[in-house]
Amino acid sequence: MRSRLDGRAVVTVFLGGLVGVALWQTLGLAPGARLVPLTVAVPTLALIVFQLALDLFPELGRRFALLDRDELVGVKQVREQVHPESLPVREHPTPEDPAEPPSGEAAAFGWMGAMLASAWLLGFALGGPLFAFVYIRFRGRRGARVAAAVAAGLGLAIVAVFDWAFDAPLWRGQLWTWLGL
Repeated sequence: MRSRLDGRAVVTVFLGGLVGVALWQTLGLAPGARLVPLTVAVPTLALIVFQLALDLFPELGRRFALLDRDELVGVKQVREQVHPESLPVREHPTPEDPAEPPSGEAAAFGWMGAMLASAWLLGFALGGPLFAFVYIRFRGRRGARVAAAVAAGLGLAIVAVFDWAFDAPLWRGQLWTWLGL
């Protein structure tokens, strides 16, 4: 089995490093507080190690190619039966017929950066719903009413769960500190 190092493996190693740092940070927490981060980070790290093995060893990746298929659970067939008009006409869209907005690792990291920036700048209660609105409206290509409804529901859920139910103070955002509010 011969290994290869490419862009996918580098991104996988980077993500593994982030999860490793998160695990290391949990060592200073009390046992009860450590429970939630560990239940997320340990399985995530296991999946990242598995993905790294798939990235590094192409033969292993071919054996597990079924897991990488879009059609693993038959979603496309169901979609064709329910909404055949919503499917793109071409497998590879042309500039005259773009089936979907551009996607890829760079776009995904851009959206993640925008999410983190909105939460840092505006706080969780305002930045999260604002990001959800923009993401659903422009990336999801949904109408403003749908995006506003999801954003309002998310804002209400954030406040209800963290502020009201858990009485946990939420990050208010750096902008309000700069403005002295």
